[in-house]
Amino acid sequence: MDFTRMLPDETLSHVFAWAQVIDPHASAMDHTLGRRAPKFRFKLGWIHVSFVDRRWRCVAIDEATLWTEIDGRLGLRWTTEFLNRSKDTLLSFADRQPSGLRKRILRDALTMHRDRVVSLRMGATIDEEDSLSIFDELAFSFAKLQELDVVHSFYGLVSEEQCRPIDPFLKNCCPQLYHLSLSLPHSSFSYLTWDYPFLTHLTSLSIHFGRVGARFQAPPFPDSIFLKAMRQMTSLSQLTLRGNNVTDPNELYCEHCHPARPENVIHLESLRFLTVIARTEVHAHLLHHIRVSPRARVSLLDTAPSEQQLVHEALGDAFMQLLDHRRLEAPNFRSGYLLFRKETVTLGLDRTTQPSLPADLVKIKKHLNEEGGHRGWTGSNDLTISLIHGYERFNTLSMLPIDDVRTLVMDFADIYASESKGTAKENPFGGFLVNPRGFGARAVPPHTSSSASFFPSVQCLSIDMHRNQRLTHVIRLLEDTNVLPALRVLDLRGHDFDLLTAITCLTLEGPRVLPTRTLVLTSALDARRKKGIPVQTIYLHIAEEEALIRKGRISGTRCRKLREDVVLESIRRLKAVPGVVIVSEEFNVFQG
Repeated sequence: MDFTRMLPDETLSHVFAWAQVIDPHASAMDHTLGRRAPKFRFKLGWIHVSFVDRRWRCVAIDEATLWTEIDGRLGLRWTTEFLNRSKDTLLSFADRQPSGLRKRILRDALTMHRDRVVSLRMGATIDEEDSLSIFDELAFSFAKLQELDVVHSFYGLVSEEQCRPIDPFLKNCCPQLYHLSLSLPHSSFSYLTWDYPFLTHLTSLSIHFGRVGARFQAPPFPDSIFLKAMRQMTSLSQLTLRGNNVTDPNELYCEHCHPARPENVIHLESLRFLTVIARTEVHAHLLHHIRVSPRARVSLLDTAPSEQQLVHEALGDAFMQLLDHRRLEAPNFRSGYLLFRKETVTLGLDRTTQPSLPADLVKIKKHLNEEGGHRGWTGSNDLTISLIHGYERFNTLSMLPIDDVRTLVMDFADIYASESKGTAKENPFGGFLVNPRGFGARAVPPHTSSSASFFPSVQCLSIDMHRNQRLTHVIRLLEDTNVLPALRVLDLRGHDFDLLTAITCLTLEGPRVLPTRTLVLTSALDARRKKGIPVQTIYLHIAEEEALIRKGRISGTRCRKLREDVVLESIRRLKAVPGVVIVSEEFNVFQG
């Protein structure tokens, strides 16, 4: 029996619409330089439902909104069919490889239905250098166009002549544009005049810019023309600027960077999300000029640290001006999350007491390269700062208003992932981290305290470990009573933190014999107690394993190779440490 016969046609068409949502026609593409996008297999679930039976076909074909997403891979027959079935509904066009026949099909469809187009997402492939010339052939008004996304992944520098058709199109053909994304990573952007009629109501702007090579005699982006245009972007709520990681240094292109002048400040009061992925000079230049809403989420990711002290000083001055402006109306940061990786250190700050995992450089770049990331990054924290190794002479943390941070997570996700021999290297926050060649086991000293020392008011610290054999080094940092003097609650958890970890790392003799000597944890706690700054509570997330062992099911734990009496005695001695509390894996110390 077909139970769908009981559903009205309107309900059935609504169900079909969900097939379009979960099975989008535009699959994610690989925009990596020098690589072709993978071959796609069409699923198009909302087409398949039209071949189930006569009623389903009639309902699906009659629902115009199912046929409004025109993709270049459809071909002439299906493109024509989609356009006919969509009736007078507004259309969205997307084609990342507009070449040959596909380019002509797309051009003809856009020309004929230009009054219905609300979204246009165009791309140029590696072997189609002139594909952006299609904008020359679209020299008429798209009165309802609200979203434009242009991606060019041609290998090498893109000439101004190849990109020049974009400028008159922006100036004359899309007066109602709200979302603009230009991903031209090997272009100078000097061909854009930025005198467009839609600037005042533009809400989202994402730009992937490149370096100025020998072929271009123009200042680095963002130049004065773009900065002047930003003054008109009074409705802008999301701004993403992404620059290439180049090897040759760019000078600070701003003759007014020292000292700051009020007439050079650009107030973006509507901005809610600001993301800058670029080298140090671009950060210093941009932050000097703009002021954002105190409630805006700011993500700053440095891809190429400068070797010049002057650049770092300029960045520090600009950063403090930005934060001072934000602090006037917004509460101070109350929580922090330090994410240590082999090549980057990322700090996420929030105004709530619940720390949240910040997105690092790799994750944000992946999002921006994927389908759907064209509108930029919305941010996972109120303030995110991500740096790669190379800031040995400049402490970024010293610039931040983090004196009121009460809760902190230190996440050592990949810092100990490599077991190859290497040398310790100073990290951006003053500690020692892995260099790109690896990190030896002996090169993991307790210098993590250098980064923790910038948080004097932290009362609750959660340590998230992913390599259990290194937990001892982190615990021993607490023996330095100058680090985290206000600490009262310690939370030990992580992907690899379990009962075996606790027994192995928190005792000096290991898990195979009864621990008769002092616990490493006890040594750290005694040092703080003698100083008058005792840690009151230590949470160990091992309750599930303890329950299994007490039920005689030690084989279901990682302690299965140990004697059960040794494990039970170790648990007893752990619990005997003043303040130790065994909790479940789901326990959230920040909500207690």
